[in-house]
Amino acid sequence: MASQLKDAYGFALLATGEDQRLLQASWAAAKKRADSWSAVNKQLRPSSSCSDTSSAPDQRRSQALKPLVRRGIPFELRPRQWFQLSGAAARQAAAGGGYYAKLSGINALSVNMLLQISEDLSPGIFQFRTHLLFKKQDGMDAVRRILCAYLQHNPAGYFRGLAHIAAFLLIVMGLDQEQETFWTLAVLLDDKLFPQCSGQGAYGIKVELRVLDLLVTKKLPKVAAHLAKLETNSTAVSPAWFSSLFTTTLPAEVTARIFDCLLLEGGKVLQRVGLALLKHYESSICAASHPAQLRKVLDSRAARLHDAEALMTTAFKGVGAMSTAVIQGLRGVAAAAVDAQIEEQRQRMELIVCCTH
Repeated sequence: MASQLKDAYGFALLATGEDQRLLQASWAAAKKRADSWSAVNKQLRPSSSCSDTSSAPDQRRSQALKPLVRRGIPFELRPRQWFQLSGAAARQAAAGGGYYAKLSGINALSVNMLLQISEDLSPGIFQFRTHLLFKKQDGMDAVRRILCAYLQHNPAGYFRGLAHIAAFLLIVMGLDQEQETFWTLAVLLDDKLFPQCSGQGAYGIKVELRVLDLLVTKKLPKVAAHLAKLETNSTAVSPAWFSSLFTTTLPAEVTARIFDCLLLEGGKVLQRVGLALLKHYESSICAASHPAQLRKVLDSRAARLHDAEALMTTAFKGVGAMSTAVIQGLRGVAAAAVDAQIEEQRQRMELIVCCTH
């Protein structure tokens, strides 16, 4: 029998007895981690204000913090630690305090982009409309301002999952930390995930999905072989994983654990978590007889994956070594494939236009 629960971020959960056991274990582990983080919190941020704009931790400190971050940042410390550890505080300080106010106070976006943002925040598409924060107009106004500001800051940065990522950051960081949320979003996308793509979010997502597909072939041969048998690939069965950074796929508390690592370590974490999910559900994948069935099973299982410890352990210890050099090489291969696909689509459209005249 499943019962209705709320997680730490206010999302409703439909949890069975086993799910509840995992949730309780996760919450207990989070309380233990708080003690380990208390000294780190004081060292990194003597001020209690989340708007403190002291510089980001240097590389040596980031390396020292990595094992602690991978075990999870405590709930109550996440807003300030995300802002600090990501480098968002330093970026805000460098840009000046009035940068976000200027971008959120004006709107130079095209009509088409404004319509796209409105569509992405509409009830049929925006999956967080039932969250308490977005039942209120203040919450919807804040996420709209963040999106408009970001797309003026980076005009090439739009992709379909952007609204969910911005909204998730706002939920975790708090409505009173709107400017900090904007800067954390900007650093996450511009510096951590897609620096090699000149800020082109949609292009970067396509490249990272292709990289995942290449890694599946190398590291999960049984999964790769079965996907090939179904005439599909990991890109086709998991498109929302990367485009929404798991915010619409996994429970919020598990997603927050992923963001802990993403904001410190960068895009390689996406590949590790993607591989971990596919490895976690390898038996279900290999039992599927149709791509649509496989995608439905993966979505259903992922929505009830409450064991963040098991997922993150697999991500960092269960999928083997993944050097930055190897990932960069795979990104080059993936980018070439994406470019070829884009060129093929362009030529096809030209042919269609010519044939209609």
